[in-house]
Amino acid sequence: MGELCHFSPELPYPERLKALTSHKVALWDTLQYCERAGSLDTAIAKPEPNAIKDLLQNNPCIEKICCNGTASHRYLHRFFPHIAIPVVQLPSTSPAAARMRYPEKLECWRAEIQPFL
Repeated sequence: MGELCHFSPELPYPERLKALTSHKVALWDTLQYCERAGSLDTAIAKPEPNAIKDLLQNNPCIEKICCNGTASHRYLHRFFPHIAIPVVQLPSTSPAAARMRYPEKLECWRAEIQPFL
């Protein structure tokens, strides 16, 4: 997102959030809580959804949800199967998700995000 919105990924987290907001991009986790041994999404247990329905009701200007990877997309559809706006699964930005190289991931993200920036 730093490359797409022209800010350094080295910025402190609050400043990166401000940069996203200034480009009309919201960052929201699909899950509010889960238990996970290690860092693999396949190890997620006891998932509890975030208040996505409330987020969308309180922000009707949101036009699209882009999920960062398979787990985010899967849990979003599990807990909120009837979202009325487009939902897109994008390749995970995690370096552990090595199925695609960074330039390929960036182009997928650019194709979905750029029209809104």
